[in-house]
Amino acid sequence: MQINIIHAIKIYNSKKDFIVYTVKNNKLDRFILTNDLTQHRKKFGLESKFSLLTIIRDAIKYTTIKL
Repeated sequence: MQINIIHAIKIYNSKKDFIVYTVKNNKLDRFILTNDLTQHRKKFGLESKFSLLTIIRDAIKYTTIKL
């Protein structure tokens, strides 16, 4: 999945616990950072996915950027 650098910084610096997101064409389409998983999961519908931010932060930390 591809995300842009602005979204990666926002996710990495967040104090929230969960990310609820949708993927479209192998890119992060919509996302929200939240502590209330059930409320926001209903808003995103059946195609939504969620993850703990601690897992995502570790993946972002070890990502290399090619210019």
